Amino acid sequence: MTGQTSVPLAGFLRAAIGFFLSTTAPVAFAADEVRVYLSTANGQCRTLWYDANEAIDIDITPGTHSGCGSDNITMIRINAEDPNSHVLSDIGPITITGYTWPRLRVLIAGFHDTTGVETTTFPLSSATEMPAGARHWQGIIVDGADTREITHLSAAIAGNLDGPSGSKVEVGKVVRLQVTTTGTPQSGGNISIPIEAWGSDFGSDGTPIGHIVASNSISGDIVCKHDASAGVNNVSITSIEVAPNANAAGISGRILAPYGSIDQIKSTGPITIDSSLEEPGILAGGDVGLIFTGEWNHTGSGLPTAAYDIDAFIQVGNVQADVGYEPARLENLRTAGDLKKAVFTRYLRAPGVYTDGQTWGIWVGGTIEQPITVAENVNIAVIRGATFAPNANVTIGNLLKGTVEAAKQDGEDWIYGQLRTVSVGRGLDGTRVGEGMNGVNVGAADPEGVIRAATIEAVDVRRMFLEEKPDAPRILAGSITKLKIDEMYEGEVTTLDVPQGYVVMQDVQIGNTYSLHTSGGEPIRPTVWCDSFENFVVYGSHAGRFRFPSIPNNRAVIIGGLMQNSPPETPVPGVINIDEAQGLAGQVIINGVGAASPDPEAYCSGPVIIENGATDISLSVAASTDNIDTMPVYTRTSGTIGGGAAGLAPFYMYEVDCDPPHDDMTTVIRTHEFDRTGPNPPPARPIKVLFYGPVRTDLTSGSPVDLWFVRYVNGTYMETLISPTRYAVTVKRGLDSGFSRDVSILGNGSWKFPAGWYEVRRSAAAPTALYCDLILPDPPNSPAPVRDFTYGFYLTQLSSTGTGEPDDPDCPCPADFDHNGGVDGGDVEAFFNAWSAGEPEGDVNCDGGVDGPDVEWFFVNWENGGCG
Repeated sequence: MTGQTSVPLAGFLRAAIGFFLSTTAPVAFAADEVRVYLSTANGQCRTLWYDANEAIDIDITPGTHSGCGSDNITMIRINAEDPNSHVLSDIGPITITGYTWPRLRVLIAGFHDTTGVETTTFPLSSATEMPAGARHWQGIIVDGADTREITHLSAAIAGNLDGPSGSKVEVGKVVRLQVTTTGTPQSGGNISIPIEAWGSDFGSDGTPIGHIVASNSISGDIVCKHDASAGVNNVSITSIEVAPNANAAGISGRILAPYGSIDQIKSTGPITIDSSLEEPGILAGGDVGLIFTGEWNHTGSGLPTAAYDIDAFIQVGNVQADVGYEPARLENLRTAGDLKKAVFTRYLRAPGVYTDGQTWGIWVGGTIEQPITVAENVNIAVIRGATFAPNANVTIGNLLKGTVEAAKQDGEDWIYGQLRTVSVGRGLDGTRVGEGMNGVNVGAADPEGVIRAATIEAVDVRRMFLEEKPDAPRILAGSITKLKIDEMYEGEVTTLDVPQGYVVMQDVQIGNTYSLHTSGGEPIRPTVWCDSFENFVVYGSHAGRFRFPSIPNNRAVIIGGLMQNSPPETPVPGVINIDEAQGLAGQVIINGVGAASPDPEAYCSGPVIIENGATDISLSVAASTDNIDTMPVYTRTSGTIGGGAAGLAPFYMYEVDCDPPHDDMTTVIRTHEFDRTGPNPPPARPIKVLFYGPVRTDLTSGSPVDLWFVRYVNGTYMETLISPTRYAVTVKRGLDSGFSRDVSILGNGSWKFPAGWYEVRRSAAAPTALYCDLILPDPPNSPAPVRDFTYGFYLTQLSSTGTGEPDDPDCPCPADFDHNGGVDGGDVEAFFNAWSAGEPEGDVNCDGGVDGPDVEWFFVNWENGGCG
């Protein structure tokens, strides 16, 4: 049956009867028919009839419909319900043409609401439920931009909103659209065609899409269109729901409000939208209040019980800060399932005044599988998943004032998972300088100011600070692969344990740590608890506190600048605690950038405190008397602290740690032990020059130091530079792995060293070959040569047997060869007479032969003026 006043005759008569009687008496309603009521500002003026599923084409041009006169049509009410049996019929596609003013309202609803009141009034609130006016419906298109944008729709369907290809709902405003059914969800409650709203006339509640609800699924896209020519710049969505049926099919259509906001999206099934970074599944140019999967009546701050995944790329706001709406915030996302695609939002925070922060943020009971990016601030909000999959990094461009954690509550217990990279204060490209990580006020129901997980791949924070909040920020984990903090004013890096514990780390990079003065008390120091590490570097100055159980012999803590606040106008010292007895086996380096003339009073004012049984050892410029613990040249041997050292670069020679100690005359080193000559030399006895920090040379061979033989002859010191071809030097070279504080020297067996006094000095070559190792690459200070030094040691005369036993009187002193008590020319003549004759006395080196080495050995001792 067709509408309007066309054939067949039955239709004509029914239309006529409807026109004359619609306002005065009820008219019989046939099964499988659809009734259309037209109204003007003066009231209902005409009734049209259509068959079920018949296309409904209505021209609303003034003067088209008899009975309505030349007035504009302001409302079209459509019903497909048998008023007697209340059986619902299907409505076919609706097309509206023509023009009306000021507004056209389209209402599809049952004859009576749940209280028995006739539903003739268009609902002005999207929250007003309506009785179903049809079973299935194929959609509506308003043909003509002017009329379309002022057309408002409210519809209640008891089956499905579906139709053939090309079907859609295209109006100016959807006040309410409910497609719900009871019974088996798959039999109804599905929205399968796209919905487009072009609202420029917002009506009473100000959004082109009010409330859309389906009881089983929404697979058609829901889009707020944007008419730039009409000056429309805020086209928003109030509510999209799949409810109340549990285990519904959920949402698979895109939900887009690129020039507006979305108050809420809720589903009692999964949200699974085919989407990508280029084609978001959920998009809002402004705010999004809630995205939720779970039981339909869930309230409160916890996770829902029903676990449904969210599998859609969500974008709130635009990537560029100057495009779109501010603040463009995501207020709340909750699912007990997995979050399978990425989330981008400009802000993650509560609306208006920041209260009860535990109810805001991203809450995921399962795994977060893709990155979460907050371009600006996480403000009194939470980002939480049970664990984070590989590459599911969290980027917060400006400020974190809240929680980022991999955690899930199990009864009273919390189970912690894995965080990947968490970056705070670097902008979206990693280069912008943002605020960083601020503290919170837990007493005001704020969430904790914490980054927390069992394991964290990387934390990169621009700044940890405390501003107008009482509770400092913290980073808590069992292990962190990489920790990077530019500025650390407040807070702590420690374990999940209470009390605090040491975190296993690999790479620690910190810009500066600062301490705050307190009135009459201990300074407030940010603290890092570190169990083990590969690299630990502070590029600037350190005025906080670092705690280690120990520093192994192959590890170094490098402080690039001062051990106090920088600038030094507020010289609160920093502290390094090594908590195990004799725990410093490795290295602490101060002035790690290698500044040429560091002032020890400034650079070493903060102590390196080493637990040594009942009493701590404190190495600093304020340490104990007699210089035993006072840096940079403390006289406590490394053996008393674990074998390591704390050194101020450029490094001084560690006199008491050398082997033998510098200028020591009590240690016996025999020439044969040192020079390795003879057929059966005793065990090697090298000498070792040690420094307070590691040293290295870029020479691939040869000596980076000079070795001098020093004699005192006739009241004058005579020095002979010994060729480096006569000894071997062990030192870290080039790209040798590891680091070492010592330079070891030993004769190579090619030359007999005379007994006497020797000195090792910094090479006179330029540039100096021996430089401070592990100095940060900061030209022109790198490489930084070690400080000028002189190390002295003594060799005693070779024994006659070459075994290190006392000298045999049968092996005479080769210098006074003629035994007249003087070393002069007569000794030379006597020696050569015996040597040229091959006499046994010519074997002055006691090696069993009269040969060339005897001549060399004689003259070395003769030039020395005697035997040592």
